[in-house]
Amino acid sequence: MVYLISLAIALLAGKGFGMSDKCYTLSMEGGGSHGAYEAGVLWSFATYIPAEERAWDIITGISAGSLNARVCAQFDYGDEINMAENAINAWLSAKTMASIAVEWPQGLYYSTFFEPSLYDSSPMLTFLQQYSGTVINRNITVGVTDYESGEFMEYNQDIGTDLLTVAAKSSASIPFVFTPTLLNGHWYGDGGVLINLNTNEAISFCRSLGYSDKNIVVDMIRDFDGQDRPKPQIVNNTKEAMDRANVISDFYSKLWFLYDFSHSFPYVDIRYIAIPTKPLPPWDGTFPLDFKPDDMQWEVELGKSDGKSFVENGIKGRHAMKAKKLDEIPATHYF
Repeated sequence: MVYLISLAIALLAGKGFGMSDKCYTLSMEGGGSHGAYEAGVLWSFATYIPAEERAWDIITGISAGSLNARVCAQFDYGDEINMAENAINAWLSAKTMASIAVEWPQGLYYSTFFEPSLYDSSPMLTFLQQYSGTVINRNITVGVTDYESGEFMEYNQDIGTDLLTVAAKSSASIPFVFTPTLLNGHWYGDGGVLINLNTNEAISFCRSLGYSDKNIVVDMIRDFDGQDRPKPQIVNNTKEAMDRANVISDFYSKLWFLYDFSHSFPYVDIRYIAIPTKPLPPWDGTFPLDFKPDDMQWEVELGKSDGKSFVENGIKGRHAMKAKKLDEIPATHYF
């Protein structure tokens, strides 16, 4: 029933599932205010990829990526440029963190012990509603973490406009910082607690429509670049041990997913993997939640530049992974 409803949406929009040779998917990652970078990349993908190859059959999002996915849902297939511009406008309108969250009246010290989060994130729902529209015209899936069961859960367009907006807010409810969200009797939080990029659901969706893996095209927009694969190194002291641990942890937390995905789906066309070519703000290493207008605009412009470069230079996903030597690592088959 879920996919029958999804199919009806696409057919009414003129997409014509079952008539296209390829199933196109887009997945966007979690990363706080780096969602602005994602929106910039999305704009370039929509602008420079041929129209018939970027009418994505499904868009999946986690955390910040879920916010982007949600504001995309109202746009018809073929209207991806306006879709991307709406996402950019949403992020640039968030002038401060207060656009999505505010301190509890008693202050941060009190909220650490007596509130469910440091900040009251109820403004996020109002913010999201302003850019989400009142209709759903494409297939969207957002991932959340069920804090009670510890399981990863997914919600899609079939739950309707209002609840899909709540689900997107749930996915972006960063632990400790933002308030968990109650939806369908469950308390949900950031989907990135378990999975920060949900390409698996995109593959499953296309397969359910009868597409073979060789006819599934995957695009990913990421917010974080990790260390290259760690080279062999002898550790001689405490500091070197700590530095080495950080390098290894950074690599596996940010890039492990990509090589395991590649091994698990060897016949899927991993078309573009957008990863920032420059470090993103804030440059002091704190979590990206400041929403400074200059920083947000800078991220959008970098996203546009990176996205254009990936498309015009033909930098395909598997080639990018090979450059980081991800193809040399044994599969663990997470999927």
